Amino acid sequence: MSVLETYFVTLLIVAITFKVFPNLQQFYIRISNYVSSSKAGIQSYENELYKFSILRILLGFILLYKNYLIFLYGFSNISLFVETVLAIFLIFGFLVQYVFIIEIFVMFHFIHGSIGIDTLGYDVASILIVMLFFTNSGLNNSIDSFLVNKTNLNSKLFLYFSFDNTEQNISMVKFIAIVSYGFLGIYSVIYHLNDPAWREGWVIPQLIASNYLSKYPDFFQEILNVGLFYNFAVFSMFLMILWEFFFSFYPLLNKYIQRYMILHGILFFSVSILVLQLGMLGYYEFLLWIGIFYKNGFRDKLEVYFDDSCNLCDRTIKFISIIDLENKIKFYPISENEKRLEEISISKTDAEKDLIAYSVDKVYKGYDFYLLLTRKLLILLPFFPLIYVGKITRLGVFVYKYIAKNRKRFFGVCRIPTKKVIRNLKVEKNLLPANFRKIVHIHILISILFFTFKFQIPEVNDIIPRGALAEVSHLYGVTKINVFNQQDLTMEYVYFTIEDLDENTLIPFTSKNGSRLEMHKSDYIYFKNSLRPRRIMFKDIDNCWYSEFEEEVKNVIQSYKNAYKADSNNFKYQQFFKVPNPNQRYLIDKVEMLCEKEINF
Repeated sequence: MSVLETYFVTLLIVAITFKVFPNLQQFYIRISNYVSSSKAGIQSYENELYKFSILRILLGFILLYKNYLIFLYGFSNISLFVETVLAIFLIFGFLVQYVFIIEIFVMFHFIHGSIGIDTLGYDVASILIVMLFFTNSGLNNSIDSFLVNKTNLNSKLFLYFSFDNTEQNISMVKFIAIVSYGFLGIYSVIYHLNDPAWREGWVIPQLIASNYLSKYPDFFQEILNVGLFYNFAVFSMFLMILWEFFFSFYPLLNKYIQRYMILHGILFFSVSILVLQLGMLGYYEFLLWIGIFYKNGFRDKLEVYFDDSCNLCDRTIKFISIIDLENKIKFYPISENEKRLEEISISKTDAEKDLIAYSVDKVYKGYDFYLLLTRKLLILLPFFPLIYVGKITRLGVFVYKYIAKNRKRFFGVCRIPTKKVIRNLKVEKNLLPANFRKIVHIHILISILFFTFKFQIPEVNDIIPRGALAEVSHLYGVTKINVFNQQDLTMEYVYFTIEDLDENTLIPFTSKNGSRLEMHKSDYIYFKNSLRPRRIMFKDIDNCWYSEFEEEVKNVIQSYKNAYKADSNNFKYQQFFKVPNPNQRYLIDKVEMLCEKEINF
């Protein structure tokens, strides 16, 4: 029985069991009640649904950019073109739930494998997609929201779910994501503890000093000579093992350890993006982290009071309403809300001078209002440091006060306020039943258990092979991973370069010292034609591997000719071996050329 057949058969079994046995339903309810409590650390708010719509858009941009780089560096494929279209659908929010299904069941686990770009990044992306799927991320800031609300189309056709308890349901989705990502970490730890690089403590120093895996190898090779920094790098390895192993138990930990877990993840993902060269993995992980843990401002809406007779104020509020994709703000023109102003102790005179925000019994006005916005709205978060510096130096405050004082003289008086964007597209009726979401959640947890422990159930294994049961979890992003191990680190030592003899230049694939050149920005070049050969070549450093990897070499040449419009026909393959320093593995004593071969292509 294939993995897909096993998936649907086991899903049907879980659905029948859920219907027949009330105890299973009660078990699900007990878990939901706990994970939605403040003790579990993933308490959620209904307005977070808008956050997930932004994550959907960002995921679409990442997939679009990833495929753009593959096309840019000379490889094209009809399936990648289809995925590019799907990424655009995600950005604009068209048929979102169908796009997610196609990505997980077709693209990530079949198409990508067929062209050699299936990676850990797509497993994390699968976990993220499951989260976005069950939070109806396509029902806000999307074409789907218009079609569901403004047309006569049956809402069920769009595969969106109803919520019997929105905040509890969101917390349960987060819990599933934590367990899924956490078990990736547990499996990683199992490999780490059996890997010499981790047992002996040199994995982190060699990783950050590697010409192949690090963006700044020379810098780290230099500072690792400082004993304090080297020891810190080794110590961080043990912290990494603890973080990976215990993350699945996040809801059971005390709040201080929970905060550490969140911070460690942020630091790790930042290193993955800024220091290491791991493709899009760090970006997917950051989106997952935001989905699970970012809830600043979602509990209570920010009340904003503005002078609706002022052109500048009205234009500002219109702009804010457009970029408030998370639906965190509710707007109140002062001409219609004088009584409310009195209730929160704000005079009409003050409200006419400044834009005023009110949140959790605190008033923000003037420059502090804009500083608050950069903290509250995800899209403005990059501007927070700039606005904060303006407050510290008082320069921003001075400019603001000058403009505010003269706003009506500069921008005029408004008699007919402009229309604001209203985000009230919450659908209440004609959605898929909430029980289906619960059934899939239980199916995810059961598949993870089979994946982890590979249970022996003779009556079941006679029909469905145990391996197929365990493999179902891979569709949800949970699979065996073995990264940052001794095998990965030895990729530094054996590599090949390709020279364009007609142009007397090195193809921008790999440099003479083994570092990556710009063609590695493409997942097709990196994962299929570079990483895979390097992982194997170290097994026999005296062997000339050209014949075994002739296909990969020619793939690189063809991509080079396509990307750079090269008419060259004559190339040279050269294979090198780096001799590591026996005392400090991250340092190289010398580089030897093992073999070379001229190629007519």
